[in-house]
Parts: sequence; C-alpha cells; structure tokens
Amino acid sequence: MIIDNLLLKILFISTSDNFAGGAPRSLVELLCNLDRTKISPYFCSPYRGIIFEKVIEMGIPVLKLPEPTDRTPPFFALNSISPLIRFIRNNKIDIIHNNQVNDALFSMIPAKITHTPLIIHHRDPTFLKSHRLLTSMADANIAISTWQNDKNLLGKGVVIHNGINLDDFLIVKPGLEMEIIAEEQEIRVGLLGRIMIHKAQDIFVQSAYLVLKSTKKVKFFIAGDDQDATSAAYIARVKKLVIKLGLEEKVIFTGHIDTPADFYQSMDLIVVPSRKESFGRVIIEAMACEKPVIATNVWGALDIVTPETGILVEPENPNALAEAILGLIQDPIKRQLMGKNGRKHVENNFTIEHTLKKIYALYERVLQ
Repeated sequence: MIIDNLLLKILFISTSDNFAGGAPRSLVELLCNLDRTKISPYFCSPYRGIIFEKVIEMGIPVLKLPEPTDRTPPFFALNSISPLIRFIRNNKIDIIHNNQVNDALFSMIPAKITHTPLIIHHRDPTFLKSHRLLTSMADANIAISTWQNDKNLLGKGVVIHNGINLDDFLIVKPGLEMEIIAEEQEIRVGLLGRIMIHKAQDIFVQSAYLVLKSTKKVKFFIAGDDQDATSAAYIARVKKLVIKLGLEEKVIFTGHIDTPADFYQSMDLIVVPSRKESFGRVIIEAMACEKPVIATNVWGALDIVTPETGILVEPENPNALAEAILGLIQDPIKRQLMGKNGRKHVENNFTIEHTLKKIYALYERVLQ
C-alpha cells in the first residue's frame, strides 16, 4: 500500500478564519489527529485568523495567501496562483485537500498546472451551479452524508462521515461548572450552533412555547454567538419572538460557547431543529456525552439518529418538536437509555479514527 510506504505530503486549504460552524471545527479535528508517520500536513489560507494560528501551534508549515479583492473574481484568485504554485512545487505536495468546495476556487488552477491531485471535502449544505464545475474537475469528492452524495454529487462522491475525538467528550467531567441558571428540578433543553435561519432557532422557540403550556419545569438554552453581524437580522427576529411569546425567563441565550462538551453535559437533552444540515456534528457530540437527541429528519441526521439513540421529527413543525420534547421530559428512563445507546453508536461509527481510516484509503486510491 502506498500510504504504508511513503510519508504523504498533503496540503490542506481553508478559507475559514474562525470556528463558526462545523466545517472549520472538523478540519482542526482532522489535523490534530493525523498520523504523522503517514501524513506530513501543510496548510494555506488567504486569512490569518484563529484557524491559521491554531495550525501554526500544531507545528504545521503554512502559507498565507493574498486576500482576494473586490476587483479580483474569486474563481480566478489571480493573486494566489503564483505563490501557491511555488509552495506546491517547493514542498513536493502529493495531494491538495480542500476543506470546503469554495476553497477549490484558490487551488484548482495551481493543481492543474502542477499536476497535483485535488480533493474537495463537501461540508456545505448549499450547492451552487459553480460548485458543479469545481466538483467535476476534482480527482475525488468527499461527501459527509449519504444525502449530500446522492443529491449534490449525484452519487459520484465518497461518503466519509465526520468523526470526533472521544477524549474531548467524556461522559463525566469532574469539577464541571457551567454558568447556566436553572432550578434543580428543571429539565434543561439545549440547542447549540450558529444562530442562522437554516439552524431554525425560531422553530425551537415556538416549540418551547408549546412545551411550556404543559409544564413549567423546563428551561431552554440557545448556545451560539448572538452578536454575529452576518446573522444580525435573524438573531433580532428570534429574540423578538422570545419577547413576543413572553419567554424571556425560560429561553436563555448563552452567547458563544468555547467548550461544547461542557454545554452538552449541562443539558438533559439536545435539540437540532435544522431546516437543512449537511451532517450534524452537534448530534454526534451530544451523543458522545450520553445525551438523547431530537433532530429533524433531513440530510445528515438520517445517517446518524436511530430509534435507539434519539427522535427524528419533520422540519418546520414546532408542534411535532414540542411533542417529542415533552415525551422525553416525562420519561427519564428513556432519556438515560437513549444517551447510553448514543455513546455506543458514536464509538462504533463516528470517531475520528473511523474518519481518518477512510481518508487515508481515499488518498491511496487517488494516487494510484
């Protein structure tokens, strides 16, 4: 096997400059757990943000590309072509691995000029006409869910689910302290993710209103940056809805959460009411913390949630979501059993070791 005999030089490309969303978090997870006896990683990005600095801390060689300007069409990224070609040639890169489809806008031309195999990791829920062209020019395309492969890649990609390091999601964390205010007898229902329309925090709030009609012994938490300028209009809409429904004391915005595992462990159940979700990283993270999950039956969640580990409901349906929440609130034994089954499910299917094994195999196939 090629990968057993050679130290492969893989150039990872990302245009993410922070940890907003699952795509950059999944990339850092992958980089942190690479087998350095098999893979020699390199990294480049046009933005020197949190991700860039994190990669430097890992001791990975980096290249800061020029930032695109308004006068430079992103598809060509002309000011990045020459430095990227030099970097590829000087370091004798074996494969270019784009973390998201738009990252290939920077690497496609240099890859063709240097005859370097190119992989696109499709982590985005949105798929545009321009993505179809980029996908057709790649040597391999990774889909993070079966739905994404079938619908966006027309079945021509390779399904490799995201994985997590189980050590980061311990079932019990001694000394855990979360600044979350709730009465001891209250059930805590949490939603973690970017506050944006496809994450459906508005549906979560509507379902909370319906649940609270039946029981007051529950509190709802929305974890995510509620000061994000890119989603300001939607965030304002959700907060207005909370006020309109009189839920200020029962629906709490926690702001950005640095340690997701701490948030999951402080909750009794996790809800993922997304309108669309290419995978559902929050689902496997919550399961790893032995928390039952209620998610919508869309896209990546269909690959993850089973009747033994959680509940799937229709999207855009606060009534169905509220009914599922109430059912688990009233059945602590079921919550506990689902949590334990969820942890086993992640251990058997969604660890970073599972993910890397499949990625290594893909690298080998691409080189052959």
